[in-house]
Amino acid sequence: MNVPVLLFAAVALWAQGASAQTIHAVTETGSQTMVVDGKVVGPWTEGVKLILKNAGLPDYRISVYPWARAYQLALHEPNTLIYPIARTAARERQFKWVGEMQTVHYHFVKLADRKDIVIKRLDDARAYSIGVVRDDVRHQYLQAHGFANLYVGAKWNDNVTHLLNRQIDVLILGELDLVPLCAAQALDCAMFEQLPAVEELTTNLYLAFARSTPETVVNRARMAYDRLKADGTIERVVNAKP
Repeated sequence: MNVPVLLFAAVALWAQGASAQTIHAVTETGSQTMVVDGKVVGPWTEGVKLILKNAGLPDYRISVYPWARAYQLALHEPNTLIYPIARTAARERQFKWVGEMQTVHYHFVKLADRKDIVIKRLDDARAYSIGVVRDDVRHQYLQAHGFANLYVGAKWNDNVTHLLNRQIDVLILGELDLVPLCAAQALDCAMFEQLPAVEELTTNLYLAFARSTPETVVNRARMAYDRLKADGTIERVVNAKP
């Protein structure tokens, strides 16, 4: 067997090994991810499907979990793809990053009748109880910066209920999160007031694989992402209205 044939065989085996991997994509419910008729849908999920298809990784399943569960799976289970996830210094070496999908701006949200709550800068929020979700970037950031008044829940829907019951004072939500959260619980969004963006928490959201995922899989996903990013497909898909 000559050298070109050997190279072709090696590439074929590499491609076969990568495509044979079963990918478990994990996420949480939110403004860009939701479950309809038992299927995970939304702009982010469509972007993930396109990337995996173009990467030649057709064997995948997509699951919705509370964020802490999805996060732990992505930390410890090979071939797990988590989305959307903020890329922070603390997380940098915990995952293999595929690509950036969107920038999100976070806001404090209070009940509209709570005129006593005034937050003009992040430190002002230390005076109030804040609803967060375990292991979410907002939880991790506030905890790292000494906020002791955190009410840690499993899901954002639960925290909305706690806010309505006045068990907490404020939530921190992405700019597009309030409307779908209201819709999920048949609430009038006029009951809530979204305060100015917390610039310290503005972050870019990514797709990332578990650190133990084979490089062949990660590289194929990265190359597919790069192609779809370059031709504008990623931006078009993730910015589509759910």
